[in-house]
Amino acid sequence: MTDSITSPSGPWDPGREMFNLSTTLNGRPDAGWGTVQTGDQQLSASVHATAFKLASKNTQYDFYSLFGHFQHGVQHGNPPRSYEPSENWVSVGYYCTQMALYVELQTSDERAILWDSGPTSTVASESTGFNIGGNLSGGSFGGEAIMQAGMSGSFGANFASPSVKFAHAPVGHNVNWFAALPGIGHISPGVPANPFQPSYAGFKWYFGTIYALPKDLPFSVRLRPHVEWQFDWTRGITNDTKVWSPTDDSTIYTYVGS
Repeated sequence: MTDSITSPSGPWDPGREMFNLSTTLNGRPDAGWGTVQTGDQQLSASVHATAFKLASKNTQYDFYSLFGHFQHGVQHGNPPRSYEPSENWVSVGYYCTQMALYVELQTSDERAILWDSGPTSTVASESTGFNIGGNLSGGSFGGEAIMQAGMSGSFGANFASPSVKFAHAPVGHNVNWFAALPGIGHISPGVPANPFQPSYAGFKWYFGTIYALPKDLPFSVRLRPHVEWQFDWTRGITNDTKVWSPTDDSTIYTYVGS
């Protein structure tokens, strides 16, 4: 399946700068006989997003969107070499087990509203999709029209998600996503025996939010990614875990108009 993306456009004005956050981690030194090489494996993850402001007629609220993607990847060897988990009978190389993203609105103003967000929860669907913002067109809020009639404020994405489970939790001003990737069992014998491609090769997914903020309140969010990779030796027994979970100020993103 080819990703199908409809980015915010038309009435949405993109911010001057994008949000970019990434990491690259090295695997542990080679464990020894009977296992795959891990010393030359590299683990990467990144989050990229853009904030947009709606050209709105509403005099009480401003509407903002956040649209982006989150991905991880595993490079098995340097230079990259062919890798197939089923060929290694004692152990498998690093694979990703979970990807979580926490988007926190940076305000205590109780009038702020998380208007819409996606994707929503899914269970092992071959594809995942979302479309948000359709209710902005022709709608009203606080007794006033949101945007000019006849214009569309919707956007979204569709992407392949074989054996991936999404949990979506909007809570107050914030929204959390948790993507459980298809790893292997951790009680010997591991079931299933081998991780699937989204875990041992890489996986990319898309997200979007819309917020309604009191007029002239700055739009600022904290995007906190959390990614975990594991290495099993022997198969089904976790030998090493790598984690990317930044919490510093590099995770804060503020909309600055053009």
